[in-house]
Amino acid sequence: MTRLSESNATRHPATWRVWLSWLAPWFFVEGALTYALGAGMAHFLRDVEGNRFWLGLLSVWWSQLLVLFLSEAFATPLPRGYESPPEGPWSAAEAGRRRALWAALALLVAQVVTLSALVWLGAPWLALFTLALLTGLGVFYAIPPLRLAVSGYGEWAAALAMGGLIPWAGFILQWGAWHRFLGLALVPLMSLYLAVQLAREFPAYAWDRRHGVRNLLQRVDWQRGLMLHHLFLASAFLFLALDLLVGWPWEVGAPAMLALFPAMGEVWLLERMAQGQKPLWSGLRRLSAATFALTVYLLALGFWLH
Repeated sequence: MTRLSESNATRHPATWRVWLSWLAPWFFVEGALTYALGAGMAHFLRDVEGNRFWLGLLSVWWSQLLVLFLSEAFATPLPRGYESPPEGPWSAAEAGRRRALWAALALLVAQVVTLSALVWLGAPWLALFTLALLTGLGVFYAIPPLRLAVSGYGEWAAALAMGGLIPWAGFILQWGAWHRFLGLALVPLMSLYLAVQLAREFPAYAWDRRHGVRNLLQRVDWQRGLMLHHLFLASAFLFLALDLLVGWPWEVGAPAMLALFPAMGEVWLLERMAQGQKPLWSGLRRLSAATFALTVYLLALGFWLH
């Protein structure tokens, strides 16, 4: 019995832990947080319609899952921090890619059904277009001929999706039109997410360089990447401070500035690495994730509670 179990474990490495690692829960948490922020801004202005909220979140998650499956089907590297483990659930080469492609097609059908349900609920057409655009961006991110993920511009597409389209969809589904609250949020969110992605690429910089992986950090080199990271991070918090001065209620936006503390820790770790000291990659990953998540969470909480 023991031998049989060991044999099965060897033949089928795709255990629940491998699947959990491949599904990258943090990726979906980030999507849910930015979506909740957009919906929270609408809630600040008027009541939120529950069915639209949950169907919109489901649509966002379908789009994110689609990126994962298409990345497997077309062997497209995922953003750093979301990579499949070496013995992933689709490691059976061509057969696994076919299964991933069929799963992606099923997700497209699920997305069409979800958007149809939103049409039936009377969701604004601008919101439906935004969710469809998010799905299309995910497709172009992973599959030829564009394959933005391996072009060196994938980080910009990911920032547009996570910091722009997802909160936009959450807001427009409820409010139905543009509002200055939303406009003030988009630039700092996208800038912050660009900084997060650059921070995630530093630990694998040498490996990526040896294997010819094209991403933003490889395009600009690590010295310029360090400056860009600091610039994106500083810009995000400067714009957040400006938002407080020109439009956001102080009690809503001010708590988000607490995320400056993990952001400063992130900068310190990178500067420490640049000076030749031993890098603390696990700390950098945690601080970069905490900076983005804490900022978005505190902003969303402020809008939902006031």
